[in-house]
Amino acid sequence: MVNYEILKLLSDGKFHSGQEIGFHLGVSRAAVWKHMQKLRSAGVDLRAVRGRGYRIENGFELLSMEKITSCFSPLTNKVCPTVDLLMVADSTNTHARREVNSGPSHGKLIITEYQTAGRGRRGKKWFSPLGGGITMSLVWYFERGTQILDGLSLAVGIAVRRALSELGCGGVQLKWPNDLQIEGKKIAGILIEMMGDPLGELTVIIGIGINYKLPQDSDEFINQAHTDVASEWPEKEVSRNILCGSVVNQLIIVLLEFERHGLHSFVDEWQQADAMMGQICTLNTVTETYVGRVVGVTQRGALRLLSFAGEEEHFVGGELTLRPGRQ
Repeated sequence: MVNYEILKLLSDGKFHSGQEIGFHLGVSRAAVWKHMQKLRSAGVDLRAVRGRGYRIENGFELLSMEKITSCFSPLTNKVCPTVDLLMVADSTNTHARREVNSGPSHGKLIITEYQTAGRGRRGKKWFSPLGGGITMSLVWYFERGTQILDGLSLAVGIAVRRALSELGCGGVQLKWPNDLQIEGKKIAGILIEMMGDPLGELTVIIGIGINYKLPQDSDEFINQAHTDVASEWPEKEVSRNILCGSVVNQLIIVLLEFERHGLHSFVDEWQQADAMMGQICTLNTVTETYVGRVVGVTQRGALRLLSFAGEEEHFVGGELTLRPGRQ
């Protein structure tokens, strides 16, 4: 496991000699070298220079329970009484599932510095290197089964977009059903997983991943156009901790409204930020392919696709993909 004390020491972005690090930890130079290899395997952009030591390029901001929770609104403090901040997790959604299995956990929030087995939609991997992203999962109970959950991922996308806008990060668009983009480049994603009775009480795990400050070699791990907060708004110097707290605040507001009225309250806001609105797109299901113009979403979050024959078809979430097509 990555040593937290080393991270604290190197997070300033300055060079620190192996001797200094060894003295700080009370270990040998050989042990320091092994710790550095663990940092590299965790995706840290680590530089080593003979005679100068080790340095994390440009440094990074460690997550802090105190800093994150200090941003919480009174409502968030009331609704999310339990927050776990982990140095490492296989996946925050997987960790949340274990918490649900062990007992009552409504409002439980799990945040981690980095994930070793992050997951995205349709079984894809989610790249979340140490210090490079914000990854969290919130456990939420719903009493009326899966029918009320139509469009939940769209509502969560609005919450993340609001949090970014609140910190001056404007221009974020939403891509149906669970992505956030900047000019076609993915900056965040949402993973909704359900447990329990589809017709009755249901536990939902809401996973959110935001690209905050990805390493230069991230193209090797992400096979689609992508970007991050640090690259898009360098002048803002957005704090990772403050953004994390803002996302949670907005998420709670959205979830409480969603419980009362479903997606209805958010449809107009979502469509105003729809990255695909008016575009000719190809939509693939497990067995068929559809081509048409995106004309928005329904009150329950289904994609509205207008065929070339002038017929409108609706598609819900699940095993669907959406790609821009040719005009």
